[in-house]
Amino acid sequence: MMNDEDKTRQQLLKEVQELKQRLFHSENEKKLSVLISLGTIAAGIAHEIKNPLNFINNYAELCGEFIEECEQTIDQQNHRIDSASQECLTENFSHLKHSTQVIREHGKRIDHIIEKMLLHSAPEKRELKPTDLNYLLHEYAYLSYHGMRAQYFSFDADIDSHFDAGVGFIETNPHKLGHVFLNIFNNAFDALHKKQQVQGIGFIPKLSIVTKSIKGQIEIRIKDNGIGMPEEVVSQAFLPFYTTNSPGGGTGLGLSISHEIISREHGGKIKIETEEGKYTEFIITLPKMAN
Repeated sequence: MMNDEDKTRQQLLKEVQELKQRLFHSENEKKLSVLISLGTIAAGIAHEIKNPLNFINNYAELCGEFIEECEQTIDQQNHRIDSASQECLTENFSHLKHSTQVIREHGKRIDHIIEKMLLHSAPEKRELKPTDLNYLLHEYAYLSYHGMRAQYFSFDADIDSHFDAGVGFIETNPHKLGHVFLNIFNNAFDALHKKQQVQGIGFIPKLSIVTKSIKGQIEIRIKDNGIGMPEEVVSQAFLPFYTTNSPGGGTGLGLSISHEIISREHGGKIKIETEEGKYTEFIITLPKMAN
């Protein structure tokens, strides 16, 4: 039998837990609100970049056509041009052609990044729909990677993907699940960059992404060979208000909200395996059919 003091203590504990939950969800809403605002800003910037980029891409194509026409004209006038001038013109046009091709390639790459920015900043849709999980992982991995390279031009990493074709499509909210992946990838690349700064050119940053279809479930493993996490960080990583992101890094979503999205909204599990100074691996298990 509990005495009055024990009952009072239990009641207080219950009230404290309820308050924590309310604060947690309130904080989640604030974070998501900030995320939406940042998405709106990102979309505006992407649209502003898109216009001059279209001019760059279009004129690069035109320059390529002009160079080909000039080369044809030179070939037709070979008999009127001395060998030294012809050699000089050929070399110069070769450089121009190469430079134009580089502009086109990088223009297309920027265009692809902008498309992903616009996709990432799109208004959130809550409905579940069939989603190619392997494709979603691939797209968000490279969105995060290009974001890191835009911030640190010298950063480079090997991305090794082993996607199980049996994973196929799953019922999910791709926008929310994409935010979870992006958050994990951002943390991974941040850890790789920090280790690279310490160890220098001898260190090769590596990110591994593996998916497996196992008895009605899907296992996702995202592993980096970065700085790892100390035990005290791992024990708190999924707690409300706790984040492993460096100031200004990551998406602002936080691992606590990522845990909520995986466990509550998708009926899955997420855990961390790590060794400080060596690696960190996120292991996510999702049901093929949403709960």
